[in-house]
Amino acid sequence: MAKHQVKTPYLIEGDDFFIKYECLRSVWTQSSSIKSACKNFNVSRSSFYETEKRFIQNGLPGLLFFSDSCKQYPDLEQLSLLVKKSRPSLSYTAIHRIAQAVPVIKRRCTPKLVSKILCSHGYGISNMKDDFNFWGRIQRTLDLWSKLLQTPMTGRDAKKRKATFFIDQDIYHQRLELLRELYFTAKSTAPKVCFRFGISMPTYYRLIADYKLYGPWAVIPAPSHGKQSLSSELQLAIILEKLKHPKWSAELIIKKHRLNVSRFAVLRVIRRWGLENKDRTPIVLDEYLGEETLLAPSEPFEPLKSAYHLLSEQSILSTRRINRHFELICNKMKTHPFYICDPGPLLLAPFVNDLGVIQAFETYGPIKLRGKEISNLALLNVFRILAGYRRISHLSSNRDRAVALASGIGMFGSTSKYYEDTIGFEFDQLHKLRCDLVARAKELGLIEGLQIGFDFHLKEFYGNHCKEKQIGKGPDKAGNMVAGFRPHVAWDLATNVIINIAYFQGAARAPRIIQQFCEQNIFPILDPLAV
Repeated sequence: MAKHQVKTPYLIEGDDFFIKYECLRSVWTQSSSIKSACKNFNVSRSSFYETEKRFIQNGLPGLLFFSDSCKQYPDLEQLSLLVKKSRPSLSYTAIHRIAQAVPVIKRRCTPKLVSKILCSHGYGISNMKDDFNFWGRIQRTLDLWSKLLQTPMTGRDAKKRKATFFIDQDIYHQRLELLRELYFTAKSTAPKVCFRFGISMPTYYRLIADYKLYGPWAVIPAPSHGKQSLSSELQLAIILEKLKHPKWSAELIIKKHRLNVSRFAVLRVIRRWGLENKDRTPIVLDEYLGEETLLAPSEPFEPLKSAYHLLSEQSILSTRRINRHFELICNKMKTHPFYICDPGPLLLAPFVNDLGVIQAFETYGPIKLRGKEISNLALLNVFRILAGYRRISHLSSNRDRAVALASGIGMFGSTSKYYEDTIGFEFDQLHKLRCDLVARAKELGLIEGLQIGFDFHLKEFYGNHCKEKQIGKGPDKAGNMVAGFRPHVAWDLATNVIINIAYFQGAARAPRIIQQFCEQNIFPILDPLAV
């Protein structure tokens, strides 16, 4: 992409797929002779005819190649994934022991095969936490690709190459050609080309992102996991219970464990894994399962302590000096009246003090703001925002000192003053300050943290150069894909007070983003079991 100065990916130099495809394309669309095309792309004629045959039979999926040397064991694969998802802490040996006890697959199971299956799905020993998403997408793509090869595609004719190169049935070929045109044609724009090929803009953006990771395999979408009637944990519990008690019926299993499922669902699991025989020898696998993580006794929850308790007011007053301008104005007030236009910031000052904002600045703020005066310009911005000034010019255009006095500074406002010290905060420091504020609100009883509501809406970005700034796109109210942010808001339903807010990319609205938001902003402060 950098070499060709393009924004969309397509060509991978030296890749066998693109060499054969460009050779085939030159013959079908540019009326080049097979001999000259094979010579230009260094492809043998026998290889060209084989590629053309697969292209006619199966379309673009026929040009993709994946080694089929390993034998597939779908039953063992499904059981291994089921056990790993329900008990992530189990070792390969434990999963192998469970698979050996299941009649359907006990003869085909080996520890090496279990390890190979789990690694191919991203559940390796030393893999990263998001590997199962990456490798799971590859597995689902290969599954769809194998089904496409079993269904021949009609419409292409070797005698009418130019007329039948594009057909409506081969949507995967159209996606690849869309990227190719944007790659080689500088004047083409994405909306026009997408409209011509009948591809929506959300599909286009998703295709671009996947293509950078998976190459030409990205033109074949990965089907969703689908919704299971029973969770993996419940299916494994039924299998283990039936192995331990072969004579137990489905009704007895439901009654014994108070399962909220139908008898038909339990019988379907029993039949799926060949556990109907009641004369089998009982098999107890408790020694391989270890402790149940969901039911194991956990340590009592200890909420995050706010900075208000970590740093006392007495220590701040004894070690920090008062601002000189503020001290002079206070002395002048003893003999002269002092007029203030907006008393709001002064009324809010005790609340800011009770929330421990100064202690939080001293604990989590930048080092350069510590050890000087009690107040700083960052605190000045806190009162500016609380007072309702939407922009800095509101404050700098008048001569009111209410905001400065409330923050303990006592100076006249200017545009430059309101940016000083504020730019010293980093994102992790701001995150700690927000979490500290939530912890203090919980201590003061402003929030209960027992019932929480969530909401997120796209906030459009009206600036320029959104791609250079890496601002993601998402659908606005009209359904158009625009650059913007997606603020995730959590508020307390009992007290109707906002708990926390965090900005994410415009495209981020998946359940894992909600989970990440809770893990970073909610659960360290509020008891997850109480919510």
